[in-house]
Amino acid sequence: MEFDMKNRVDDDNHRQFAPLKFPAFYYCWILNKFGTDAKITDWCFNDILVKRVNLDVFVQQREQRNYVLSEQLEINFKEICDAFKNYSNNINFFKPSHLEIIKKATHVDIIDGLKHHLTKLFTQQLQNSVKCSDNKSSDNMDIDDVSTFTHKRKRCDMGLNDWYNEINKLHDDLNNPSMSDEFGEFLKNIMELISGLNFVSSCDVDEIDRQRESKRHKRKK
Repeated sequence: MEFDMKNRVDDDNHRQFAPLKFPAFYYCWILNKFGTDAKITDWCFNDILVKRVNLDVFVQQREQRNYVLSEQLEINFKEICDAFKNYSNNINFFKPSHLEIIKKATHVDIIDGLKHHLTKLFTQQLQNSVKCSDNKSSDNMDIDDVSTFTHKRKRCDMGLNDWYNEINKLHDDLNNPSMSDEFGEFLKNIMELISGLNFVSSCDVDEIDRQRESKRHKRKK
């Protein structure tokens, strides 16, 4: 029996706390055997992340309803947490598509891990993008120079645009009841960081392109 009868969880909530698809040692073996860049390692992290977030949701419900875990579920609980930490400590496997999953999470291990990854990602890549601009400043450029500058940044920041688009989409939906308060606060902090770093999104580049074309059209007249 999975739970004490007096605190038995219903089937829907029980399914939310599903164990890992494979034994815990398998995920560790995959990471050590194939490394961080292999597709199978990426698949393993996806499975671990989904289970870790679902576990977090389950714990939230458990605290509200005073569920009692059986010994086997305690083992599953520990295996999921340990696997997540093992993968997170090796490299950040997070992808923009994961935000839709993580938005339900509240635990510091998940939220802070993602925050650390994105802070490092945006800060380092935007610093590198300055080098791509040949050390030019956009402050004193005309629209043609700014367009060249932003296109260079766009090439350097291609990996950030997907992140920015997903973050911005969720930030516009902060009142969504399926989003945790902790994740909402995380989104606000990340958007403040991105604004402070003067990130040039692909949409900004497209707008500058339109301005440049308009300027060229006027010159022809």
